[in-house]
Amino acid sequence: MSAQVEQHLEQGTLHLQIAGQWRLGHSPDSQRVLPALRGARVLRIEVAERTQWDSALPAFLTALLHAADRQSLDVQLQLPRRLEALLALARQDAAPPQRRAASALRLPDLRPPLRFVGALLLALQPGARALPQGRELLRILRQTSVQSVPIIILVNFLVGAILAFIGVVQLRTFGAEIYVADLVGIATAREMAALITAVVLSGRIAASFAAEIATMQANEEIDALRTAGVDPIRYLAVPRVLALVLAMPVLFFIACMAALLGGLVVATLMIHLPASGYLTQTREMVSLTQVMIGFGKSLAFAAYLSATGCYYGLRAPRTAAGVGDATTRAVVGSIIGIICIDAVVAVICNALGI
Repeated sequence: MSAQVEQHLEQGTLHLQIAGQWRLGHSPDSQRVLPALRGARVLRIEVAERTQWDSALPAFLTALLHAADRQSLDVQLQLPRRLEALLALARQDAAPPQRRAASALRLPDLRPPLRFVGALLLALQPGARALPQGRELLRILRQTSVQSVPIIILVNFLVGAILAFIGVVQLRTFGAEIYVADLVGIATAREMAALITAVVLSGRIAASFAAEIATMQANEEIDALRTAGVDPIRYLAVPRVLALVLAMPVLFFIACMAALLGGLVVATLMIHLPASGYLTQTREMVSLTQVMIGFGKSLAFAAYLSATGCYYGLRAPRTAAGVGDATTRAVVGSIIGIICIDAVVAVICNALGI
């Protein structure tokens, strides 16, 4: 039986009764029905349960519904369940985005990042499935640790040298150049080593995580993981977060050594301070508490920036521009978050007197 459309107008209501076999190329055109909408206030569409259809019927109904929306008609549908669900999905995708009322201050929507954090914490449970292969985990660990060491050493060496240079210039006024070792040691162990290392890794690691995962999103590889029953957060985000958290303590201590070496070089060249005297003064003034504060910050920074990179990568649009936008957001979000975390920890330590 071919496709059938019976229509009649009754008291302002246009009734459409659809039945038969609806196949592409062998179905009525919606243009035949559209003129009848002009004299109607209500459009009622009934599709028989035994109607056989492919994409021809949803396309026909979608055209009618769009025309009804343009004419502000009330629509009443009596459809099979599968067809109703398909039309609802099509109309949802085609609906224009709703404009929010303009306001002077818009608070960000915190629900997506909170859902991601919750899913990440659940994925860290030992009983969860679908961990990546050991080779992939080692690749990520090498990327976050060994390949980051040269730039970490260079940047922190220069930061230590700058701190020492400024300290020598200022302390020379009071004849207290020896205390430049205290300045460099405390500032490095407590603040600068963890902070500068995290900022460098934001541009290197967080951007890399976001770009890599966003490219997988654009290539529909993440959809393939979900189809195979693999949790993308467990498979992609968890190993990256764990790898950077494991690598960060080593990078923190390397950064401390590099910054102290930079301060030592400047102190030796500018005030001819012996290396033994510099190291002795540093050892006396830098306590274990200072080192542990910086160590704790480094772990918090590592967890935050790795999770940020994965979060923006998983939420990236499926375009080349989306990959670039996700990378930019990951770097900016990581740096801003790191500064905020550092400020909060500084306030807490000051309140506790440490």
